[in-house]
Amino acid sequence: MFCYNHCANNSTNFNNHCCSSWSRTNYGCGWYCFPNCCNAVNWIANNLPSATPNVTTQNIAYFTNPSATGIASNAVIPVNLSKQIGSAITSSGTGVLLQPGTYKVSYSLTGTSQTTGTSTAGLQLNGNTLPQFSQSEQVSAAGDDYNLAADGLVTVTDDNSILNLVNLGANSQDFSNVNLVVQKVA
Repeated sequence: MFCYNHCANNSTNFNNHCCSSWSRTNYGCGWYCFPNCCNAVNWIANNLPSATPNVTTQNIAYFTNPSATGIASNAVIPVNLSKQIGSAITSSGTGVLLQPGTYKVSYSLTGTSQTTGTSTAGLQLNGNTLPQFSQSEQVSAAGDDYNLAADGLVTVTDDNSILNLVNLGANSQDFSNVNLVVQKVA
């Protein structure tokens, strides 16, 4: 951003480039001189873009299972990692492996009860049921399908925490169209 050495009075030379405190023309060099060379250098140094832009890393993972049959009471409904952006959310094998932070979690599934009564599914973090994610449906006949879904925030405080989707009902269930989305928000 400095002009070639056309400056005569009150000039400073930077590697055969100069700026004049009296000139505001570019003398054909393609850049205008700053009124004060020290201000020009400071302005350039303070206004260069950072080498690494301040961009938040996106961390989101999508887990699915098209069919999970014969899931016993209080057993994990296995899910497989289908798509992932970022590295903060990974698979634990049958669930989700999480590091400390806050996550937005949502799930949906279709259940088929093998008996009548209340069918319940939900999430557990490190084996502890998260009540805000427990959803139930009253099933009037064995073999009836029902749909459950929930979403909310989960705060993880321990390294390598495991989030699982679980059959919380009293009876064995079949599940299909299982979808679980986890996004790190903080």
